[in-house]
Amino acid sequence: MSVLRAELLRTRRSTPAYLLWVGPVVALLSVAGQLLVSRQRSWSSLLMWHVGYVTAFAAVLVALLVAFVERRERRSRGGGTRWRATRPSATRAARLVVLAGLSLAASLLVFLPYTPAGMVLGFGAPPLAVLTSAALLVWAGGLCWLVAATAAARLLGPWPVVGLGVAWQVVGTVSAESDTWWLVPPAWAVRPVLPLIGVHFNGVPLEPGSPVWSLPWWPPVLASVLLAAVLVPAAVSGPLRPGPVIAVATSLRRTAIGPLAGAALLVLVAVAVVYPVQRVVAVFGLAVLPGGSAALAILAWQAQEPAWRVVLTRGAHAPRDLLAVLGAVVVVVTVVVAGLLVVAGAPVGDAALHLAVAVPLGWAVLAVTLWLQVRLHVAVAAVAGLLGVTGGVLFGGSVLAATPLWLAGPAAWALSATTPDRAALAVAVSLAVALVAGAGFVRTASRG
Repeated sequence: MSVLRAELLRTRRSTPAYLLWVGPVVALLSVAGQLLVSRQRSWSSLLMWHVGYVTAFAAVLVALLVAFVERRERRSRGGGTRWRATRPSATRAARLVVLAGLSLAASLLVFLPYTPAGMVLGFGAPPLAVLTSAALLVWAGGLCWLVAATAAARLLGPWPVVGLGVAWQVVGTVSAESDTWWLVPPAWAVRPVLPLIGVHFNGVPLEPGSPVWSLPWWPPVLASVLLAAVLVPAAVSGPLRPGPVIAVATSLRRTAIGPLAGAALLVLVAVAVVYPVQRVVAVFGLAVLPGGSAALAILAWQAQEPAWRVVLTRGAHAPRDLLAVLGAVVVVVTVVVAGLLVVAGAPVGDAALHLAVAVPLGWAVLAVTLWLQVRLHVAVAAVAGLLGVTGGVLFGGSVLAATPLWLAGPAAWALSATTPDRAALAVAVSLAVALVAGAGFVRTASRG
């Protein structure tokens, strides 16, 4: 309890505590919007204005709370607690409890101010139970994100978590009414609240007889609590040992790789909202995967090259570590995109086939681009990547994809290899190219 009291004392006048005032401000803006825009004067119409917080800001507010706490800890170096006879895991556990309390308070302060506002406007007896339930469901459904964000902030730093919060919110909102919501943790904080406030995920009021009215609240909340419990050890465990792979990953933290990957995912989410799922597959297969893999290799090597000779003196396996980190980035982004395809309505089998082709293809583009940079010049690598994307659009994004000429556009194989036979050939060739080019990069880069 002493650790918890100390954490509460440190939080009392900090930025996360002041962020709680965002709740009343959001409530005030929502009430003002209801008065200025809507002609209806009822609790049901006022409840609908919660959709802005539930579908656009809840996860971002949690990310901001986590980010400012992590920033405080890094700037103050633990505020002297690291030198006291207190287990670091206990301090982090107390910090996580305080963050959960702040998140709950923020949620309540968004919903409950509607009670006096509605009474002043003459709406009658307030639905206090509905408002409290909605606040609790948003909070409980977002617990898994709170714990995951806390763990991510320790690894990535405070501000990348805010970007992840934006992506988490967008994905959760888009997939809240999907049949595959149970596969998408971001949806667990949005889905159970929609029946209470009477809107679809896009803000359109629920029509009479809509199946959303009867959505049960407890499955997503239970899933969120269970996932949060699983992730707690990662959030409170000891500091990560700075091994070579982690060191390489940390050195890339200040590059444009994170923002560009997040922007690419947001573009794919926007395409999934507006267009059929086939467009998402086309944008990913023709542009995001080949162009993104080449850009990833170029940005990573440009960040490593100035100090590469020093890096080699610290570890002879640095080239392999760099390949491992960048290969993991390709895997993570591709898995997220495969999940987005399923949420957007693609059959699970088709999404799995795209995933099986895209990961080796991304590795191949990555390895070839790295090898060309080290062996020749970054301009050669950039031109090769541009030509590869252009050839992919020509041979894989047109009617030629249905002919044997699909083989001439390897950069678009994630789009054109749509049958098991084509997929098997594409995977085999991609892995072979990745191994050969990766070995060439390791050998050349090891010379310094």
